[in-house]
Amino acid sequence: MDSNQLSDYSEPFLIEACKLWNLQSPKLISEAENLIFAAEGPDEKVALRLTHPSHRTRELLQAELDWVDRLNQATISVVTPTESINQQLVETIIIGETTWLASATRWIDGHSVKPRSGKVSEESIRNWGSLTGQIVSQSLEMNRSNLMLPRHHWDELIPGQPSIAEQLGSKHAQLAQEVETAKSQIAKLAKTESNYLLAHTDLHSGNVFQTKTGKLVALDFDDACYHYLLQEFAMPIYYSLLYADEDTASTAKHFFTHFLRGYRKFHDIDCDSLYELPLFFHLRDLDLEAICYRWRIDPDSKWTKRVHHIYKNGNPISGLPWKKWAKEI
Repeated sequence: MDSNQLSDYSEPFLIEACKLWNLQSPKLISEAENLIFAAEGPDEKVALRLTHPSHRTRELLQAELDWVDRLNQATISVVTPTESINQQLVETIIIGETTWLASATRWIDGHSVKPRSGKVSEESIRNWGSLTGQIVSQSLEMNRSNLMLPRHHWDELIPGQPSIAEQLGSKHAQLAQEVETAKSQIAKLAKTESNYLLAHTDLHSGNVFQTKTGKLVALDFDDACYHYLLQEFAMPIYYSLLYADEDTASTAKHFFTHFLRGYRKFHDIDCDSLYELPLFFHLRDLDLEAICYRWRIDPDSKWTKRVHHIYKNGNPISGLPWKKWAKEI
């Protein structure tokens, strides 16, 4: 989270939010882009989220939760928003001249679909693909119904947020320019009712939890926006292969085969469109490199070293024959 946003936070905001959802014993578990607390409700555990309005406006938060609610109503396995004592999904908390936005979801009792061993079962990969396909299918149905929620587009700046160049500063001006160039290449792709939709955009293993019963649940819709369908499809593949070096092609084809089989149960992706997958992989390469500097992540961590390596040497998954494999599966 941005240091300026954090400087606006004080404990009274948490106390007020807990009152609005009747919660006790809050414990901070994340401060990446929002402040996330685990807390105990009257009947169940809850994930309480405090959002700075410079990160997401109330309208954007409401649209996110409205979409998640629609997915729930369609019996798709996603996190469940919970209403405050005022029967609101989003509450505005103002103390003095400072504002924070609060929302909450039911706690998911489980773990990342990618276990500590690092190996995901073939069944879980297929279920991951199925969950992704369900979300895509429901969003495309919204397109066909001309239902547009007030959520931003992927290449738009949210009011109050600095540009990538401003975030990185002059020291990393070249990287900022590379990000803008990569975005412009994607933006040239045609937008149609069948390839551009409201998307989660970040369905990596950390945002897909597996419960004790084996059920997969999608969570953290904070980055949801209007984007190309390929973004939704690309991210599970990208992150699952982030550390793949030895026999990359074999590992990638194995994951892709089972993911696509699950995905196709709910949506049959255009195989020819997969020719453009490397554009989305490359932009994520650049985004992660930028995050290393924006979030000041430990330069000696395994993750940072891997991100720097890919940025300098290229990502091996970008040259793989995704279109060919899809037609063979």
